[in-house]
Amino acid sequence: MRILTLVIANLIFFCNLSFCQIREIPYNEKLSKLFLGEWQWVSGKTIFKIALKEGIMNIGDMKNGKIIGGGHSYTEKGNLVESSIEFITDTVTNSTTIIGSVSEDSIFTFTIRDLTGNRNFSGSLKLLPGTIPKAIWEIKELETIRVIATRKYPILQTLPSNIVLTKIY
Repeated sequence: MRILTLVIANLIFFCNLSFCQIREIPYNEKLSKLFLGEWQWVSGKTIFKIALKEGIMNIGDMKNGKIIGGGHSYTEKGNLVESSIEFITDTVTNSTTIIGSVSEDSIFTFTIRDLTGNRNFSGSLKLLPGTIPKAIWEIKELETIRVIATRKYPILQTLPSNIVLTKIY
């Protein structure tokens, strides 16, 4: 039952990712490189980190050329609450929690899966002017069917919004 629940949850998440193909944004190598790497936000004892990498889409019938995929982690009071960064490879798969592309106006738009809350969000990462790479991270929850499942993680908000991320790598 747990495997079936995970398969259904992944199917719902990746159905929401169809915007990457529908919009048919060509992969822009130069603009995409601005977003690749690790980004971090720290507030007191809370750390939110994302890692973005160029990859090839390879999920079921969704087989694209290059796309940006990645993962995220959320640490609170020194305890790692959730992380998908360790699953990042050169291929965007079911383990990837962030998938998106960069538009001509230098905005990375994406879909992200919250592992803890079993929810899907759409969002954007907009670069800020300046010498230190910083960007505004904004997300909003997608209207989807939620799958009730036994969770490895506690139920809490692990995806902050309206924050400024700093590139660390």
